[in-house]
Parts: sequence; C-alpha cells; structure tokens
Amino acid sequence: MMAHESRAGARAHGAGAVVALALVMGACSDGGESQAVLDELDDAQLESFAVAEQEVLELQEDYSARIDDPGEAPDDAAALEAETQRAMVAAVEDAGLSVGEYTRIAQAADRDPEVRARLEALSR
Repeated sequence: MMAHESRAGARAHGAGAVVALALVMGACSDGGESQAVLDELDDAQLESFAVAEQEVLELQEDYSARIDDPGEAPDDAAALEAETQRAMVAAVEDAGLSVGEYTRIAQAADRDPEVRARLEALSR
C-alpha cells in the first residue's frame, strides 16, 4: 500500500510539473498582448510553434506513461521530471523559437480565436 501511495504522489507531483513547465517557460499576462502577438507573428513562427507544440505534447504523453509505469521507482520522479523539462525546452529551441516566444504564442492561441485559427490553417 505504501508503494502505491508513493507512486500516486509522484504522479500528482509529475502532472503538476508539466503544468509548471508551461509557467516556467515564461508566464506573461495578457493585457491586450494576444493582439500584439498576433500582429507580429508570421507564418514561419507559427509553423515553428506547431512543430514545437507537437513535440512537447509527445513528450508530455511519454512522461505520463513513464510516471504511470509500475517499473518506475517513485524516487525517479524528480529526475524524470527534470529530464522531461529539458527535453521540452530543447524541442522548442530546436524548432527555432525561444521559450518565451513559444509561451507567448501558446498563450495567445489560448486567448485569441484568430491566432488559433491561423495555427489550425497552417496545420492542415
């Protein structure tokens, strides 16, 4: 029972880590910023974002599967979290964006249907 409780705690901690990564990646407020972001975005940046986002989502899925794996020791959760965060940052940078740019675009897409529509059009 104790191992199960530890694993559940590690999963909860890990899930929070993925969300925390988004915050660590440069949380910024939206005081009209999504329109400003939209105005300065070109298709190449949005395409880079789409590539990075796909890789980040795959890394999140892999992280979730690994943290749920009964073979993973709960003590390994922190190392797995750090490894996943480094991989996410590398994926963003490999796509040609800074972490701040990626975060600004992600936040603008969450808040602005126009940014979302441009991203969807590019992914077709």
